[in-house]
Amino acid sequence: MGLVLLCVAIAAGVTVVCISGASPPHAAASVGGCPTSCGRVSISYPFGVGDGCFRRGFQLTCNGATNPPKLFMSNTTTEILSVYPNGTAYSPIVFNIAGAASGPFATHERSWEAPGRVLAIDPDRSSMVIVGCGIEAYLLDLDVDTSQVIGYCASKCVVDVAAMKKEAEGERCNGMGCCAIGFRKMVRAMKIIITRKDDEAAAAAANQTVASFGNVSIKAFLASDQYHFSVADLMADEVNYASTITGATPPPLLSAVMTDEPDCPRAQSDQKKYACGSNVCGDVPNGGYFCSCSDTSDGSNPYVPDGCEGTPTKPRQELIQKQQQQHLEEGIEPFVGHNVNDGGGVLVPAWNLDDLLP
Repeated sequence: MGLVLLCVAIAAGVTVVCISGASPPHAAASVGGCPTSCGRVSISYPFGVGDGCFRRGFQLTCNGATNPPKLFMSNTTTEILSVYPNGTAYSPIVFNIAGAASGPFATHERSWEAPGRVLAIDPDRSSMVIVGCGIEAYLLDLDVDTSQVIGYCASKCVVDVAAMKKEAEGERCNGMGCCAIGFRKMVRAMKIIITRKDDEAAAAAANQTVASFGNVSIKAFLASDQYHFSVADLMADEVNYASTITGATPPPLLSAVMTDEPDCPRAQSDQKKYACGSNVCGDVPNGGYFCSCSDTSDGSNPYVPDGCEGTPTKPRQELIQKQQQQHLEEGIEPFVGHNVNDGGGVLVPAWNLDDLLP
C-alpha cells in the first residue's frame, strides 16, 4: 500500500500537521536496557544516555560526580532538569547582570542557542522575563538568516520599597519592576538586548529613597507565563532559578525538534528515519518537525512504537494525588532545581501540578 498523508494547515507557529496513513515502525532504536533516569530525573526517548539509547542530536550525559547526579546535553554545559515522555524538557535559561556593570546608558547583550538546534522554546508556556529598574529590552530571534525582533518591553520602579510592594508584589509583570516578552512561535536561538535608561539613574541621584533601586542588578530569564513579580527578586544580586523562578510556577518548556528533514512531508518520505511513525507530525518554523499524539494519554510518547497507545488520561486530581503520594513515599520533594550561578543543587517546593497536566 502506498504512503497516504493527511496534512492540515494550522496556526502560524506550526505551519502544517501530517498524519501518515500507513503504520511503519519508528526509527527509534531499541531502548531496552537503556538508563531510565539520572539522579531524580527520568529519561525518555528521543533523549537518552549511552550508545543506541537516543536519537541523533539528543544524547545526554549523566554526571555521577555530583550528589544527586545531574543530566546534561552531551558535550555541553546545558543542564536538563526534567524530561517528559511527550518530547519536552526543562532547561534553565537565565542571565544575571551585576548592578555595578549596568550604569546609565549601559547596554548588555546576552544570547542563547539550543545545542544542535534540537530544542525549541515552547511559545505557549514560556516568556522572557526581565527584572530591573529603568530598563528597556529587545528580544531578537536568531533562528533565521536575519535577526528578527520578537518583542520589546520596559520596566520602571517607583519611589521606595514599600510603594513597590503595594503596587506590584505578586502581580504579573506589567512594567513595574519587571516586564515580559512573549514568543509568537518556536524559537531555537535568541538574543536579548537590555539598556539602562538615564532617567532612572538621575532620579536615584536626586532621591535617597529611589537610590535603593538605583544600582540593582538586572535579571533576565525564561519563565512560564505564570511568573509573578517579587521585590525580593528585584533586590537580589542574582535570581535562584530553582526556588525564585520555578518554585511556585510551572517550568518553561523546551520542545524536541527533529532536524534531519526540513518538514513533515519530506520526513515521511523516508520511513526508516522518520520519527513519528503513524502519530501526528508538526512543522517547525525555519526547518524541522516534531511529533505528538492525537489523543492525550498518561505518559504518552509519540517517539517510540505504540507510545501513544498508553493508558487514557486519568482525572487531573487523581494524577496529582498519585504524584504527591509517590514523592512522599520516596521522601523527596517533587522537583530538584539547580542554581546555574553557583553550581549548587537545592530542593524546592512543587509547583501546582494541575497546571502541568493536559
